[in-house]
Amino acid sequence: MAALKDKIISRVNPPASLGQSWLVWGQLTADDQDVLETAKNCYSKLNLFPNAKWEIDLQTAGKFLGADVYELWCPPGDRGNIEQNYHVLICLFPYNNAQQIGDISNKVANLYPHLLQLFLYRNKVISSYTKSRQLKANLKEASRIIKEIFTQLPLQVTAAKFDLKQLQQTLVNCLTICSMYAQHFSALEEQENTIKTHLENYKRRLEIIGKDMGSDAQDFKFMAKFSDFARDKYIWQMEADNRSLSPNLRLLENAIETIEGIIEIERAKSDRALNVTIGAAGVGIATSGVVASTYASQIKSPASDKNTWAANDVFALSIGSGIVLSLVTVILLKIINRKRR
Repeated sequence: MAALKDKIISRVNPPASLGQSWLVWGQLTADDQDVLETAKNCYSKLNLFPNAKWEIDLQTAGKFLGADVYELWCPPGDRGNIEQNYHVLICLFPYNNAQQIGDISNKVANLYPHLLQLFLYRNKVISSYTKSRQLKANLKEASRIIKEIFTQLPLQVTAAKFDLKQLQQTLVNCLTICSMYAQHFSALEEQENTIKTHLENYKRRLEIIGKDMGSDAQDFKFMAKFSDFARDKYIWQMEADNRSLSPNLRLLENAIETIEGIIEIERAKSDRALNVTIGAAGVGIATSGVVASTYASQIKSPASDKNTWAANDVFALSIGSGIVLSLVTVILLKIINRKRR
């Protein structure tokens, strides 16, 4: 058995990407041979599972096509990888007064394509759940960053010295995290839908096997334990994950809207302040021009005793009047802006 296992493994190249399912079948050598002990011995000799224990790894048992069927499985842990998905189906046919092995081989050959499809759906379910665990870990890490942003945001807004550039960088960080979070959350939902789809395919394939190979659609139903397990653990867990992780996306979107609103308010304040400055400067310049024009005519060149306004005096007067009216304009515009608010 060990040599046969090594030969099979040597031909598995590249390694399985969805996990491995092994089919082991044979015929008892006597009518009184203990089928359960023989199955346990086969399992032990295969040595497929790490820390293999029959009592723990046995998932279900039943009869099909006259054979005793035992399904054993060591599921990958939530933090494990798909290569830790170990699965084997042991089918032992009775001796039946030296039943021809060729007849048994024909039965197995007809069953084999069905099992390929069945195990494909099965391993895709497990693969999707394994992928979802990594997605959940990524989302949990993003959730931690989101909480840090929410903790720092009030401090940034109420700081004595408001830093607009820092708030803009926070907005960039939020947008980046939001994009990543939305992608991962969508992928998590996609994995859940994939599991549900393949579980339905798995159940239908069980019925097809029962109809085509047995006498009734229910003949192979003892293998439905996996679909029950996946529904109770995988789907339940993923639905719980979606419920717990989805609020973070809404919180992040609200934070982005809040930050954008604050930035717009600060920009509006800056624009108003700039308008006040420009308006005051315009008034000052205009006033200076008027004063200079008014008194320029009184300047005589060359200067004489009758010239009461020298060029320097006119220049100083125009500058001074411009500054005074600029300050008055600033004060008036600020008062008007306060009343508008």
